[in-house]
Amino acid sequence: MKKLLMTSFIALLAVSVQASETNCNAATANGMKESEEKASCKIQESPQTKKKETKKKLTLKERTKQWEDEMRQMREEKKKEEKEYDILDSISWNQATKAIEDRKFVLEGDRVIFKHGETVNVDGQRTFVLLDSDRGVVQVSPSNFAPGANGVGGITADGLVSSVKTETDKKGNLTLTMYINGRAISAQVDITLYKGTNRATAVVSPTFNSNRTTIEGKIVPAEYSNYFEGISL
Repeated sequence: MKKLLMTSFIALLAVSVQASETNCNAATANGMKESEEKASCKIQESPQTKKKETKKKLTLKERTKQWEDEMRQMREEKKKEEKEYDILDSISWNQATKAIEDRKFVLEGDRVIFKHGETVNVDGQRTFVLLDSDRGVVQVSPSNFAPGANGVGGITADGLVSSVKTETDKKGNLTLTMYINGRAISAQVDITLYKGTNRATAVVSPTFNSNRTTIEGKIVPAEYSNYFEGISL
């Protein structure tokens, strides 16, 4: 009896497997997606028959081409950035030269160099050279803590401007020379605007002593500058 039951069970299992294979083949014939086919036929697969997906290894030629493509893309992006900077510099240059021609500009300082070479980084709102028509101001405020004589950490001197002269050198740099005379200042001021940008240097040379001061910064039209003028001497 046991032998008969075992024979019947094996025969039933064989029929079931055959039916499953038939269903899998039919699903494939009907255009069933690969993922759905595998799911329905999972019983037929075994770990030994599954193919492991491996990442394709690039050849030396393929790796070289990939590197060249990446480098070319980086160069193109760099050229694009440089072009954008050139456009901005050109706009700044045009604004600065126009402001000098109109005699309404502020050289906002970011660094001051004193007579013996001492260098101090400064804030352009409080250290600047101003030309507004026939009025000139030189303000040097290197301290962020001490109030100074002008109330903003340094010295402010203003006066009337005379003998204004501009010229352009062979390199295209624009130089403005002027004299400022007032109660606390009598000095020649030479401002050089470097070609293609709004970067500039002002050299303030007092008439009665040798305490020359150099202010480096950028030229900004007076109407766009956020300079803060302290109390003049």
